Amino acid sequence: MRPEALMELTPEQLWTMLISSSVRNALEDYHVNGMLPQEIMPELNRKVRERILPTVYALLHPDLPGSGPYLTVVNFHVADYWEVPTLSDADRQFFETGTAEASSDGQVPKKRPRKKPKGN
Repeated sequence: MRPEALMELTPEQLWTMLISSSVRNALEDYHVNGMLPQEIMPELNRKVRERILPTVYALLHPDLPGSGPYLTVVNFHVADYWEVPTLSDADRQFFETGTAEASSDGQVPKKRPRKKPKGN
């Protein structure tokens, strides 16, 4: 999405698009390695966005009557065995300096040519 198009979104939509992009990028290695076939990627990407938006909305609007119950249900599905997320040293360095020698997986970020996906 073009930066100027992002600026036309509501805050909830913007956060959802950015978080969904991060989720999609995390899944890309599985897709490239054939573990997530191309045929399911459009639907998977849509489902990720559809499920992130209500959570972002509830987080940004905690005063609404449905936000508390919604987040309670979402929290119920957070597994006890999930590791608490932390920033890697490389990610922290990037945020603190604006430059990165390597991403959190140890790889130097590379710009990939962008394909226009169908139905994403």
